[in-house]
Amino acid sequence: MKLSSFIHEELIVLNDDKIHSAEELFRKVSGMISDQFKLSRDEVFSSFMKRYDLGYDVFENRFALPHCRLENFNDLIFLIIKTRNKIEFSGGEADFFFFITTSNTGSNSYLKALAGLVRIIKDSGVELAEAGNTAEVMNIIKNSNVKLEEDVTVAEIMSREIFFAKPGQTVSHVLNIMKLKNLKFMPVVDEKNEYLGKLDLLDILDIAYPSYLFLMNNISFLNKLRSFEDFINKENDVLVKDVYVPANKGKKRIIRDDASIVELGFVFKKEHQQYLTVIDENDKVVGVVSMRDVLNKIIRA
Repeated sequence: MKLSSFIHEELIVLNDDKIHSAEELFRKVSGMISDQFKLSRDEVFSSFMKRYDLGYDVFENRFALPHCRLENFNDLIFLIIKTRNKIEFSGGEADFFFFITTSNTGSNSYLKALAGLVRIIKDSGVELAEAGNTAEVMNIIKNSNVKLEEDVTVAEIMSREIFFAKPGQTVSHVLNIMKLKNLKFMPVVDEKNEYLGKLDLLDILDIAYPSYLFLMNNISFLNKLRSFEDFINKENDVLVKDVYVPANKGKKRIIRDDASIVELGFVFKKEHQQYLTVIDENDKVVGVVSMRDVLNKIIRA
């Protein structure tokens, strides 16, 4: 079923000039949902505010997707509000809000709805922002052809901000990027951005600890080693190709961008990984996905 079939013009409000805060926004939408669906206004408001405390992403510096789950409710409600001016919202500013309300057990439809709305924003955000009336908004959503039965894929929750390591770079160069961008790992790619393997901080620590140490039972002498002093002396000379883990060695560390989130969770659990590099059908790196993405965008979406 198309997502547009769940959205009705009477639940779209454009250019509201009486909303100046997130609380006023939630009171407005709670009243509309209560009037339309005979639900408790206070319960709806409380659910939205409770979820708001966990934070939301703001897309394109104007779009937000507030959502909540209600006890003993077996429907999926969409409501759209555009405020006259931007308001402070979840650490940013926004003026175009897609609201979703569903049950505590409706996780599958809930996630698909969120993913579908993000897709519409990315594809048609400019047109939505410029829409002059509710009919135009409805046409944009209808023309998107987003369907709720489509699986939520890795591409819809992954991070597209990628920092690569290349075989000829020094470990010192890579560590500087990791420090600057607060990274724990980097995909290693060739000149065509095709995946070669991964490099994380544990791999880099191999420089500080010779491999023969891990064959010993008694390591009481370790406090006499100058591992980190030696590491600092070596990091400018050791190259990524000398320490990274190739794709064909060890556990699965990649996943396709069109894989389902069910497969993603299975791979994380089975391979005991905290992060994966995402590749497309041509083996080019297109993103990274972590257990934090699973927490923020699936478990606590």
